[in-house]
Amino acid sequence: MLVTVNEYQRAWNKVRKQSLSHSTYSVLLFVSCLDVDAFVSSIMLGSLLQKHLILYKTEPVIGYSSLRESFSRLESSIKNVFLIGCGSSIDLEEYLGLDESNADLNIHVFDCKRPWNLNNLFGSQLVICYEDCDIKQFDRYREAYDFLANDATTDNDSNNSDDTRFQGSQSQKSQEIESTQSDRDPATSRRKRHKSERQTYTEVLEAYYDQGSHLLSTNAIQVYTFLAMIGETSLRMLWLAVVGLTSIEGQYPHLYNLLIPTLQDEMRRLNHANNSDASSTIQDQKIKLKFNFNTEPDYSLFLLRQWCLYESMVHSSYINAKLFLWREDGRKKLHKLLARIGITLQDAKESWTHMKPTLKRALKSKLDSVSEIYGIEGITRQGVIRHFGLAGVMSAGDCVESVAAVLETGKAEPLLRDYDGQESERGTSDEEYEREYKELTETWVKNFWIAWDAWDDFESMKRGVEKAKALQSAVVTTANYIFDKNLPKDLQTFRMVVVQDAPDIQVFWNPLSLQRLANWVFEGCAELNSTNLPMVFAVLNEHKHTYLVYGIGGRKPRDSQQTESLSDFNKFGSQFQETAARINARIRIDAFDSAIIELSREDLPRFLEALDTERS
Repeated sequence: MLVTVNEYQRAWNKVRKQSLSHSTYSVLLFVSCLDVDAFVSSIMLGSLLQKHLILYKTEPVIGYSSLRESFSRLESSIKNVFLIGCGSSIDLEEYLGLDESNADLNIHVFDCKRPWNLNNLFGSQLVICYEDCDIKQFDRYREAYDFLANDATTDNDSNNSDDTRFQGSQSQKSQEIESTQSDRDPATSRRKRHKSERQTYTEVLEAYYDQGSHLLSTNAIQVYTFLAMIGETSLRMLWLAVVGLTSIEGQYPHLYNLLIPTLQDEMRRLNHANNSDASSTIQDQKIKLKFNFNTEPDYSLFLLRQWCLYESMVHSSYINAKLFLWREDGRKKLHKLLARIGITLQDAKESWTHMKPTLKRALKSKLDSVSEIYGIEGITRQGVIRHFGLAGVMSAGDCVESVAAVLETGKAEPLLRDYDGQESERGTSDEEYEREYKELTETWVKNFWIAWDAWDDFESMKRGVEKAKALQSAVVTTANYIFDKNLPKDLQTFRMVVVQDAPDIQVFWNPLSLQRLANWVFEGCAELNSTNLPMVFAVLNEHKHTYLVYGIGGRKPRDSQQTESLSDFNKFGSQFQETAARINARIRIDAFDSAIIELSREDLPRFLEALDTERS
């Protein structure tokens, strides 16, 4: 069921009515475990439920199999299930096994990944899909869906249909031929028109599903819009929405640039309302101090306020891509840039906290003065900065990096091996493989709760920042190795990077870390090559004899004037599955992002060859 912005209040009223009569928890939040955007969105929804004294439970899930397993244990008291950061792309009624016994259960979906599975939108009364974008785009798809659904029902009754992607083949029955010419001609005309309409509508839905995965918003913005429509906005919720949006900036910079002005306007509105409220209580004043954030000059640099200028430049994907810092001449160019703006290496390596105030104040104008010369026009921008009282300052990007690092590593040291480093001669048995995977998912769930406890405490976030520094250093080292060895190779339809042996390779056996490294290399390749190719990035896990594979849809460099276009669409998810099925490759697809798969080591060469053929 499609629920639009104007219907949010009614949906919330129903949840409240169903929940307040229960003495035990009646709401369950399933949250995508390795997703910063989903993480902050779950905090927002949880805070709303808590404020209204609705008992609820949050359960982080790794992928669709763990979602189904957890759902199978659903308690009878649960009346409303929220899926945050997952659920949009599969037929939830079929996958979760919903039937008449679940008639009083509602599945609420806050998932910004598109395309929707249209069975969720138009074919289910149990699944409630929240959509904050223009719904007119769905008019044609609803028309096509309804026609084919009704056509399938009619054909089941008459047993007279052609094969379509929405129904199995049916036996064809002969038509009566003993009729008058006047009776036959209208019937023939109707059948031809009906067949033509069916073909047209089938093509409409095929084109919809084949467009590839993409984002039109973020989970946090969807949830914040929901809160705004029911009158529950606050500075705390707005900060979380900003962090959620900032988490996609590296992968979807143009979407970030499109959406951030809306949140900045909301910041000004809420700050003005709070500052002019003379009746605010002491508690309100404490909240204002705790969530004191605003739009300030910021930079496309890594953890600048938590590090030093030089290290934040060296560890910035933007500066690395623009200046080619993996090359010796690129590093020399960085030193010349600093000299040109009058900052010595000694000053640049001074921690930001202790850097000369005059240099900090002049940094934006200095960088702007040389940005065109060095092709770094996007290095300065307006960002969102939060002041944690006397404790310190963090940008929204700093918070994203801290939370992401904790989700990846928990309390462990980021670069410590979690195995003895010995490679098995015969690989891992299926039973051992499943055991190790279960242990890994349990670790990620523990990390989720560590991040949950840390996100609003400055000292805990600082510990996350230190982990983020270690992880980013591993990214820089490994990315430099990849470019030094010329590992990116262009095939006919995509760019391929296969990493079999590299420094700190075990760090990238985690999907979050893999995406971090892959997007870094992708951004460098986009600047290095004029050809805008998508990328397939694979990292070998010698312990398990598998590759973790990530497909990135093609996109232009961050500074290009590109808005939404086909290069923002990622078709690898469906193509991975089709290719694996065609060549009978052993894969595991369990992430909510279908463009991340685990593939057996021996299958990778023929998988890549078949994938290239499939796309050409």
